[in-house]
Amino acid sequence: MDKKLSSIFSFLLGLAVIIGSLIAIYFLFKTFWETFKELQPPVAGAFITGFVTIIVAVVSLILAKRYELKKEIEQSHRSNKLPLYEEFLVFYFRLLMSIRTGETSIAP
Repeated sequence: MDKKLSSIFSFLLGLAVIIGSLIAIYFLFKTFWETFKELQPPVAGAFITGFVTIIVAVVSLILAKRYELKKEIEQSHRSNKLPLYEEFLVFYFRLLMSIRTGETSIAP
């Protein structure tokens, strides 16, 4: 019973934190928007341009790091796959040579 009560409390606490965060984000965005509407058009344009530049730079950096990590993982997998490929090729060539020479055993 104590574990179930603890689980319910954790869920309610998490839900309260999420709802509180959403309310805070709403009021922050509302305040930002009201301030932004009062700016002169050239200042607002410069602000938007700077904001978009920062967002594009951050997204580009994140995507570059993701791509780099993916390549690193592929490289590590390639080094693990190499012995298997070599073993397969040795087996395949032994099989082909045994067919060509008429041998019945393909053991090394």
